[in-house]
Amino acid sequence: MSFSKLDPSIALGFYCETEKDLDDLCMCFTIQDKTCRPMFEIHKQAPKAWTCEDTSVKKSTKVPSRSPRGISLSDFTVFDGISAAGCSVDDEEFEMI
Repeated sequence: MSFSKLDPSIALGFYCETEKDLDDLCMCFTIQDKTCRPMFEIHKQAPKAWTCEDTSVKKSTKVPSRSPRGISLSDFTVFDGISAAGCSVDDEEFEMI
């Protein structure tokens, strides 16, 4: 199947073992053909509709960015022990990108 015929609603995950792997992935997503709409967008913060309601356990990491895109893993907000609906508390490390 041609890449251009893929359904854009397909859920897709990327595994990045290190912060450098994430930076490299973000860099690949920034190289785009200006004649086409991007398949991915990179944002520093999740849209308000995606956040968990219990923000009392939120801790923010504020280490300066070092990636070519201007963001790195340390720019993302980490939620510890949240059990609100739609939020995962498992031991695996995943980032929504």
